[in-house]
Amino acid sequence: MQKLLPDGDIRERIYGFDLAETVAALFVVTYHITSCDFLFFRNPGLGTALTTCFRSFLVICVPLFLMINGYLLLHRPLDLKTHLLRTLRLVFLTLFWGIGPLLTQLRLEGRSLGPVAFFREMFSFDDLWGPTIFLWYLGAMVCVYLFLPMLHIAFRKSRPIFYAFLITAAVCTLGTRLVDQAVTLMDFFTLRRFSGEADLNVLSVLNPLGATRGFPFVYFCLGGLLPEMQRWLEKRLPNPGPRNAVLGAGMVLFAALHTLWFLFLYRKSGHYVCPVWNGYNTVTGALISVCALLLCLNWQGGVPWLQRLFRTVSENSFGIYLLHMTPVLVLRVYLPVYTPWLRNQGGNVLAAAAVIALCVAVSALIRKIPGVRWLLKP
Repeated sequence: MQKLLPDGDIRERIYGFDLAETVAALFVVTYHITSCDFLFFRNPGLGTALTTCFRSFLVICVPLFLMINGYLLLHRPLDLKTHLLRTLRLVFLTLFWGIGPLLTQLRLEGRSLGPVAFFREMFSFDDLWGPTIFLWYLGAMVCVYLFLPMLHIAFRKSRPIFYAFLITAAVCTLGTRLVDQAVTLMDFFTLRRFSGEADLNVLSVLNPLGATRGFPFVYFCLGGLLPEMQRWLEKRLPNPGPRNAVLGAGMVLFAALHTLWFLFLYRKSGHYVCPVWNGYNTVTGALISVCALLLCLNWQGGVPWLQRLFRTVSENSFGIYLLHMTPVLVLRVYLPVYTPWLRNQGGNVLAAAAVIALCVAVSALIRKIPGVRWLLKP
């Protein structure tokens, strides 16, 4: 396992992060394409069962990016001017980058909108199948960045305060969702009825982070603690073989629990609840993500061509994120019509790899153009 340095001296290339960001990028694009049937109870069969299980692993995509960002930003010195400029850039991209994907979707659907309707749809970051849904992540990063100077000081100079914030954030997000899940099961087993997942928000007005959108703080702060997680794991499992086996088994176990929960919700309600979009703020989603990242850190860059491939994707991951939605919208329309043999999870992964290759090429080109390359700067 490649050692992460807890003292902020990040000069050595961390190959595990390259691998993790490549996996995360592939999973994000695969999730956004989704041209396969994943509703098991509507279409029972081995294919949809495997697809349902696979989608539980897709939940790691956003947490991987957040934890890597947390490690890199908390362990490096913070230049306030650079940080403020980066935050303003993210605000600009959050507000205006959705114009391109929205125009693409309107063109594909043959629709036109007036100014008010256009901007209302452009800012609909909670529409699961909308063209600007992916920009919620930029908004989440802006929220984290607004608190970064304080988190950085607490992390570097007063760990108890940092731990207190992390625990508070975890209780306010993952904890409230866990209570909802427990109450839902209690209601089902005691009264033999199901009226949907409980949405109690038990902390209500006492919750400063909200019941859902506070989870980026949890993953970001966990990223800062990756060196401590590594040392804790290596102390108990010094042999890489058993350590990797435990991490892999943990991923499978937590993914199975994650899958069963969302299958339960779908089976009892008849309505699909996405294990990715609705799984980021669950305890199982967090455990899958932590195990996945620690497993990725075992990558030592031993195969030169894979090392170059993962590094190229990692260095262009922000560009992939910003650029991928336009080709994805096109694929959603034409993939089921012209390539029906790709209407399965494997086909979605292949299509996602093609989109990533295209976005890497375009991103590399844009980053060489003066005046606009700052948009895709990592």
